[in-house]
Amino acid sequence: MRLWLTYLQKSVRINKAVKEPEGSVGRTKRLTDEELLAKARDHFIQKGSRASTREIAKEAGISESVIYQRFPTKDRLFFAAMTPPPMDVESLLKSLPPDGDTLLQLEAIAIRMMDYFREIMPVLLQLVTHPRFDMQVFSEGHPDSAFENMHDGIMYYLRKLVSRDVLREDQLAPTATILFATFHNLAFLERLGLHGGSFPEEEIRTIVRTLWYGIGQDERQD
Repeated sequence: MRLWLTYLQKSVRINKAVKEPEGSVGRTKRLTDEELLAKARDHFIQKGSRASTREIAKEAGISESVIYQRFPTKDRLFFAAMTPPPMDVESLLKSLPPDGDTLLQLEAIAIRMMDYFREIMPVLLQLVTHPRFDMQVFSEGHPDSAFENMHDGIMYYLRKLVSRDVLREDQLAPTATILFATFHNLAFLERLGLHGGSFPEEEIRTIVRTLWYGIGQDERQD
């Protein structure tokens, strides 16, 4: 939840309150964009794009018309509420083991990636299954999206490995893709209930070591 709050504080006009129009029944309600989108997100996570704006408004304590004052269509509300916050690259790469411990560094990064994917996966699943979701349009409209931001962070780290002759230049993009795809998929499998819904940290470390050394290869020291 802290990840979402930080993102919304930066990207949404949270200081401008949503207010019931004059003459509405009941006392005046004030609701920030942050609070409205949080209520909407809860409903969309549970029911997907089928969630009712009437139910969202009721839960938020405002009239349905107030929602449409700020978000002209239900789709606009949905995509505003369900866009995952970008990965904090600084948090991804901070306080890593010393440079000589490449494998331990990769394990630490993988565990942080898993934590992030676990938090956003409920939202991400509803986002990508929305009938009007288009990845190209989404990427163009969100250059700092979860996907682009994490990719940039991984590439930044891997370039350091190239500078230390630990990795070749031609391995940069494939390695970044493998790391992203692997741990994104693990978080998805957890949502399906594998390993009781949570892969143990040691298993994540083992997966990193398997990727690093290669399937069928003898383990080697860095």
